[in-house]
Amino acid sequence: MESQRGPERPKNTSQGNENQEERIVSAALEYKGQVFNGQTHLSALEELQKVYPGVPEAEHVRFGFVTSTGRFVDEYEAKEVAKKASQIRGPERDRLYSDEYKE
Repeated sequence: MESQRGPERPKNTSQGNENQEERIVSAALEYKGQVFNGQTHLSALEELQKVYPGVPEAEHVRFGFVTSTGRFVDEYEAKEVAKKASQIRGPERDRLYSDEYKE
């Protein structure tokens, strides 16, 4: 899957260390098989619209996050990853929002 980058995302720090816990590293959107990263979903949307101008926010766009292992996960799985890594700040909800995790 090809990836378009917004702000530089942190490198995978687990290199060879299987004991390193998976963490959320950025908000992301997936569109047409491409992942667009950003500090928030809004900044990821801005990156997406540089490649696909005029794409409406909700038209076939999957909201999610990228983890320290490079996986794209939806907002529900992201909440579980962030919870295990003690990254959730604020009230716990059924899914993760881009302003609710700490690095």
